[in-house]
Amino acid sequence: MECMFPGSAAVQRWFPVRVVELEPGSAASAAGVQATAWEAAHPSGAPALALRLVMNGKIVAYTGDTAWTDALTEVAAGADLLIAEAYYRNKAVPYHLRLADSENHRAELASRRIVLTHMSADMLAGAGPLSYECASDGMTLRVSGPDSCSRGPHSVRDSRGAIGITRRGEQQIGSGSGKGLPAGSIEASPCRSRRFRGRALPARARR
Repeated sequence: MECMFPGSAAVQRWFPVRVVELEPGSAASAAGVQATAWEAAHPSGAPALALRLVMNGKIVAYTGDTAWTDALTEVAAGADLLIAEAYYRNKAVPYHLRLADSENHRAELASRRIVLTHMSADMLAGAGPLSYECASDGMTLRVSGPDSCSRGPHSVRDSRGAIGITRRGEQQIGSGSGKGLPAGSIEASPCRSRRFRGRALPARARR
């Protein structure tokens, strides 16, 4: 914490602060969320991490900034949602995932749903429709489990007045302006995908 926010350790707070350092292969729990870490391929002075979060029976996987690594298949395995970097469509940039990487390895990324984030102007400019949902400012993600398609739908109105279909038993995982998880409501059912365009916030795995 001191590396990112010098002097922060000495600040007096009205709430307790507990810092838990994750290393590749380790796991920790906080506020009802279990986090498991895998080493990503991105130099940062300490091992960059891809994360797998389990909360209320839902699994959210998060690549963070990374080049393709086989560890991502373990991170994504059986996840209800994979939040994946897609910095460029096809251009190879060191230590970053491309849209082409997700497409080339889609069969190995055994998540029920993928949302792309950390997109460059190349991605946002667009050259035809994408086969994945895209993160956008103000987005709130609701995560459905594998049995959600058998449950009756109900509608929810987002901050822009749009109606989306959600499923009972979903878990909301992001809102506000959040810098990690993209923060408007989107359709949550894995059997009814929607596409979103717009500027996305960078996604960085917290260590």
